[in-house]
Amino acid sequence: MKIAILLCTHGRLSIYLMKSLEIILGKQNNFSCIYLDSDNDSNKYINNIFVKKIEELNIKNGIICVTDIFGGSLFNISYNILKEKKYKFSIISGINLPMLIDFFMNKNNKSIKTITKSLIEIGKNSIKNINNF
Repeated sequence: MKIAILLCTHGRLSIYLMKSLEIILGKQNNFSCIYLDSDNDSNKYINNIFVKKIEELNIKNGIICVTDIFGGSLFNISYNILKEKKYKFSIISGINLPMLIDFFMNKNNKSIKTITKSLIEIGKNSIKNINNF
């Protein structure tokens, strides 16, 4: 099962997370990145680029959209577009590199619901206070 992932962040965090991931796992496919900066922060621009990026992905089996901030503009726009278009989707707010590694290593033959649950757990469990060890 091929599930796509779309990373949506403020600044170029999404791009640099993917570059870091590819250092670890090599070149990946069926993902895209959207980012906001001072040059492209209008809702019209975001809507247009979001639709364009989704059209470039293979979303037959679904798409997971990961945003950096719950309730932020990227979160809200992604939810509205994905719901309106009636895609099979999941949206997760909060992102870190261990989540992406897990996604690309384990995305095949799993449901979008199972992958989403796993990504949230990985994200939570990868944050540690070293003073507690």
